Amino acid sequence: MEVLERDKFVSETTKAILEIAKAISEITKAISEITKAISEITKAILETTKAILEIAKAILETAKAIALLN
Repeated sequence: MEVLERDKFVSETTKAILEIAKAISEITKAISEITKAISEITKAILETTKAILEIAKAILETAKAIALLN
C-alpha cells in the first residue's frame, strides 16, 4: 500500500512539474514577444526622432535664410 501511495505522489508531482515547465515556457514566449514589440517601438521612436531632427534643421535653415533677407 505504501509503495502505491509513493508512486501516486511521484506521479502527481511529476505532472505538476510538467505543468509548471509548460507555464514557464509560455511565460518565456510571452516575454519574447513583448521584447520584440518593445524593439519595434524603439525603432519607430528612433525614426520619428530622426524625422523631427530633420524638420528642425529645415526650420533653422529657413529661419537663417529669412534673417539674411532682412
